[in-house]
Amino acid sequence: MLWAPDRAQGTVQLNYIEGVLNGSPVLAGLVESTTADSIRLNNRIVIEVRGSSFRRLRGPTTVAVIASETAYWFDENSANPEKEVVAAVTPSLLTTGGPLIQISTPHGKRGGCI
Repeated sequence: MLWAPDRAQGTVQLNYIEGVLNGSPVLAGLVESTTADSIRLNNRIVIEVRGSSFRRLRGPTTVAVIASETAYWFDENSANPEKEVVAAVTPSLLTTGGPLIQISTPHGKRGGCI
């Protein structure tokens, strides 16, 4: 799962991933189908974009979660606080033991969400 501040930003990153996959003769063979917000591979892996809303992250099982631009997420005073977003996605990694990876450009003094 690619988890971004919003779907539009996540789609840009998904396009980069698609470019890497299609640019490699070995990896291009894994691509089964693509949509505006996902890439389905023939090994049952789906790379999917989701916005950082704790209400919409619950449910799937994930092998890895990449949280993008975490320095720009909402703080604890917002309706969608970053700690709730992390709490919503963490159970998706429990059965696989996969990583939660946070990446971001710097913003302000506080940085990322965890």
